[in-house]
Amino acid sequence: MNKLFINKYVVGLSLVELMVALALGAFLSIGIIQVYTSHRQTANNTEGLSQMQDNTRYVLNLMGKSIRNAGYTGCVSKDRGGSTSDKADDIKFDNILNNATGVLYNFEVPVEGFDNVTVKPSVLSSGDPTPLAGTDLLVLRGGVGESVMVANTNTPALFYIDHTGTESNACSGGGSKVSGFCVGDIVAASSCMASLVFQITKLTNNAGVVSIEHS
Repeated sequence: MNKLFINKYVVGLSLVELMVALALGAFLSIGIIQVYTSHRQTANNTEGLSQMQDNTRYVLNLMGKSIRNAGYTGCVSKDRGGSTSDKADDIKFDNILNNATGVLYNFEVPVEGFDNVTVKPSVLSSGDPTPLAGTDLLVLRGGVGESVMVANTNTPALFYIDHTGTESNACSGGGSKVSGFCVGDIVAASSCMASLVFQITKLTNNAGVVSIEHS
């Protein structure tokens, strides 16, 4: 009769070996997660920096033209020192607007800045919005838009320009735009020796010549 031998020893892992294997697996998993997290954070930082650079380029492109045109009032080249006339060059700059020293119309100061605003600056009128506390303000003033040539001899209260066209109902309130201007526009009449800033009160087209009145 053949005898049956049973091996009492089972091949496998002991409890200690299993615990060591689990510890090594957990260690490797933590290392992989840390590497992934680090790479993900780097990618997020890179993306944030890229968006910041895009925003900066957008702001510079948006403000570039306004910054370049700050202080522009035509042919006049004037040192903005707060004086209405330059004695050395005999250049005159007059601003006859009602609120000539207000933040919107103080063209004597082409560029004005306010750092870390905590309260509403005194140059802002009651109708101007209140800046967000802790922000910076940059105010740029100058001429924009197209220019037209003076047609006839002018008087202090009346200017004449060429008629370049009339657009009906093109102005706020339904008024007509004449030669690109509307009643109420802030404009500058300028030569190479003098410049006058005023508000249009009346536009009249007379046989191809437009008269501009101001008060």
